Amino acid sequence: MHTIWIHQIYVLGEAAAMPGAIAALDIAFPCDDGSPRDATKLELHGSQHSVNGLEPATHYGSAFVITEEIRQKLEALGLAQTSGITYWRTSNPEGILSSTNYTADAVKIGQPWDWQDCLQSLGLKTITHELP
Repeated sequence: MHTIWIHQIYVLGEAAAMPGAIAALDIAFPCDDGSPRDATKLELHGSQHSVNGLEPATHYGSAFVITEEIRQKLEALGLAQTSGITYWRTSNPEGILSSTNYTADAVKIGQPWDWQDCLQSLGLKTITHELP
């Protein structure tokens, strides 16, 4: 039997909300060794974003595919109801928006959706860093 990754999840969290989101991540997706993730190093847990694309980051983002079982765990944890967390779910691989907690985007359910749409909805730009 093979795993069926039927959901694409996009999450953007306000910097202040990230420690709680990371704790929820430890429950839904425990590390292989069972140790908790370091919630003091937000940059390890997602891409960095701000309104102007410059530091400091006001939001951290992540996108991943999940199974139906994991979707149920995430939603049971209240991810979509967590203050400071904006959440979108699309079909995988089709990329059709099926759920969001961002009220302004609810009218777009049933339409194609991707990461750039999430950033545009919140008026965010990705912070890029020069490599040494």
